[in-house]
Amino acid sequence: NTTRSFINDCGHVKNKLYNGVLCFDEVIDFELITYDIVSNPVNKCSVFFSNDGDHYNYSTLISVVKYIQSPHQIFNITTWRFKAKEHDGVLSPENICPCGDSLKKYADCCLPRNGIYKKHIDIWFPFPLNVEPI
Repeated sequence: NTTRSFINDCGHVKNKLYNGVLCFDEVIDFELITYDIVSNPVNKCSVFFSNDGDHYNYSTLISVVKYIQSPHQIFNITTWRFKAKEHDGVLSPENICPCGDSLKKYADCCLPRNGIYKKHIDIWFPFPLNVEPI
């Protein structure tokens, strides 16, 4: 538990073991000096929040965080699509697509495919957890 900075580095490599202790960085206090808005971000760990609020959907993240027991908890998330139903001819191509994945028009999303596809997310913890399934 040594405090370090970009200037005063401890010399260890993050995610390596030293005498049975894993080296990692934990940010507990910071000062925002600047932020950049780019069209194709390289560092996807940073999230920008505008003045008009946060419009991201964190439901999957919230579901996972409930079961995280330590900063080193191992888990895996797999996202896949399944065919929920056939086209029934009821929806107009100008309607919002019923897949719920985006606000695209039906004609621009699932209509060109062979059915309506919904997203499914599997969250896998390799070690048994004493929790109820969600």
